[in-house]
Amino acid sequence: DDIITITGTASRDNDIIRIEQELRKIPGVGNVINQLRLPPEMSDTYLEQEIRHELVNKNGINLDRISFSVRDGVATFSGHVGTHEEIDRILAQTLMIRGIKDVKSNVQIGGQP
Repeated sequence: DDIITITGTASRDNDIIRIEQELRKIPGVGNVINQLRLPPEMSDTYLEQEIRHELVNKNGINLDRISFSVRDGVATFSGHVGTHEEIDRILAQTLMIRGIKDVKSNVQIGGQP
């Protein structure tokens, strides 16, 4: 019987177990050495850089009147925007970033900072 070694990352513990179980079902597989790991948590500083890159560089969003911070994967925005659509776009784009768990908005519509 053959030995299979699997390496890499999986997004959930259940996936790691399920993959190993499926490999064991393959005829001729005698042993599975499972070296799959969960990815390390992304630092808040890294996530702040990713948000800025995604919003400014990729989507051309002006953050002159917006500030944000990330704590434990939760991004919190504050400041002022002109329309509801602007903040909706910012929050939606941020939620799509891998590692962001949630977003909170203290952003006001209209007015000056």
